[in-house]
Amino acid sequence: EEVGTESANALLKVLEEPNPGTMFILTTSKRSSLRPTIVSRCQSLRFDLLSEDGIAGALAERHQLVPADAKLKARLAAGSYSKAVELLETDTMEIRDEALDMLRDVATSNYSQISSRAKRALESRDIPRIETLFKMLQIWLRDTAIVHFGSSDQVINRDKLETLEKMARSFDSRHLI
Repeated sequence: EEVGTESANALLKVLEEPNPGTMFILTTSKRSSLRPTIVSRCQSLRFDLLSEDGIAGALAERHQLVPADAKLKARLAAGSYSKAVELLETDTMEIRDEALDMLRDVATSNYSQISSRAKRALESRDIPRIETLFKMLQIWLRDTAIVHFGSSDQVINRDKLETLEKMARSFDSRHLI
């Protein structure tokens, strides 16, 4: 949200004439919402996204997560440790299994079950769970493609390698891509 004129002017005055020994650290995810006069008086530092391995390690250590669950949460968090911590409330392993069941339904052309699952998900109106479910579908397909094209060292669902190998055989290259 954009800073109001009065607030921006007050902040600008404080930035121009700080008390001795004072340092301000301003953070924003939308630099464009700041006024150019404020930005010009600041030193910009960009913080890159955290690595999946770093997030997974921190989750496993600080929250005693099983490595497979920590890795999934790290992947879903897309570089944000705080997002990964929010996912502690989400049963990613259960949703992972649900996504796998959905892919099995697709592989066997079980359209009534696909429709039933989609209807239940939409009726739940649990947007975070639905988003996680879609991300899990993406991860399963990614892992299947990796196995299909001859590698398994980058697979996230390493504990399900046998399942991934079966899936890789059931999908052709064109559909995986």
